[in-house]
Amino acid sequence: RLGARVLPIAKIDEQRIEIRAEASRAAQTWLSLKRWQNGEIENPEPTACSQLVFSVNSNLDSSSAIEAELARMCPFRGAKEVARWYRSRDQDERNRLFEVIFRADQQRVASVRVAEASLALGQIWEVGDTRRKGLEGLEVLLGQPEALKLRQQITRRSRAQPEL
Repeated sequence: RLGARVLPIAKIDEQRIEIRAEASRAAQTWLSLKRWQNGEIENPEPTACSQLVFSVNSNLDSSSAIEAELARMCPFRGAKEVARWYRSRDQDERNRLFEVIFRADQQRVASVRVAEASLALGQIWEVGDTRRKGLEGLEVLLGQPEALKLRQQITRRSRAQPEL
């Protein structure tokens, strides 16, 4: 084309190397996350969010300060419900909270599957930061030892659901 700027060969090669390195880092992250998902890696390190969720006193519902702190420390869906589920003794409340947590987790799983497909197809879709750097918030919470019972319930329910 007339007037088109031609990049030197070395510059084009540098760009290709950068693109491949980024794809390689993303692939390594996905592989390690897949190993965690398959149970080959132990629980993720606790975060400030997970420490807050599993350490606040049992009077969680009445404290707006704790609610605000949860919203600040855990900026993802399901954290507040996990904290309440963890402390609730009322079975009806736990069942209601479980439904909210389960839906949030199913949406997270769907997002991860779309992002995995996008990565496998050469990042053809814009999927945001889904799993680009590591486990996401709800995964970290559910991966903690304190959430074992909740995680088992979610797994049983997921297996009972038909695959879409």
